[in-house]
Amino acid sequence: MSTTTARMVCEMVRGVLLNWPGEPPKRIPAGTTFIVEEWVGGGWYRGRLPDDPRPTQMHARDLGLPSGS
Repeated sequence: MSTTTARMVCEMVRGVLLNWPGEPPKRIPAGTTFIVEEWVGGGWYRGRLPDDPRPTQMHARDLGLPSGS
C-alpha cells in the first residue's frame, strides 16, 4: 500500500480509455473517482484510481480541473 498522501480526490467528468503496456485498453467511465497526487504540467495531473495502485496521468479536462497551461 502506498504511503503517498492524496492532495485531492476528483470525480472524472469525462470517460477515458486507459492504456497500460501489455494490457488491453481499459475504459474508465465518467463519475469514476481519481486520486490526484501531483500536478505534472501542461494540463496533466498524476494520480491513481482507487482500485489500482499504479500511477497514471489524467488530463485536467477529464477531471473538470483547470489546466494551468
